[in-house]
Amino acid sequence: GGAAFELADTLLQPVLRDRTPTSAPFPVGAPPEVKGHLDDWYFSQILRDFYPQVIEVEPERALKLLCYKLKRLVRLQQGARVQEEIDSSFIWRPAIEDTGQTVRVEEIGNSLITSIRDAGERCLREDGQAATRFLDFLVDLKYTIFGRLELHFLRAESELFDQRVSQ
Repeated sequence: GGAAFELADTLLQPVLRDRTPTSAPFPVGAPPEVKGHLDDWYFSQILRDFYPQVIEVEPERALKLLCYKLKRLVRLQQGARVQEEIDSSFIWRPAIEDTGQTVRVEEIGNSLITSIRDAGERCLREDGQAATRFLDFLVDLKYTIFGRLELHFLRAESELFDQRVSQ
């Protein structure tokens, strides 16, 4: 369990990378982009093919790790902007659900959201107490993307929605 989390924590860490020079006649230094340590395709494959086994072992811990990676990605994208809670996720991920609107599915932000969505839906169906803790955790992360994920989960699980509204 512990070694798998350490490896995932390292491999799935978003980092800033310099963009490759463009072929423009007057190349201007483009701002760095947020990427993973691995190419986007490998990053998405790890999340799709291997991380579900980590989630099986400790669902809450595994989901939180993914959320922290997404939070880091959003922070790096924003740079030094002041309004911390507002992110641009609605531009690069217009819908949380799988609608076919997602472009660049293997980009690390989309891969993280898809993994959080899929694992979160399963966790919410299987464990009511963990579901409430996870939704509270999402609210505490503050960024727009986490509010959108919470709304997605509440829409998918009407019993949870009723519980949260009555509180």
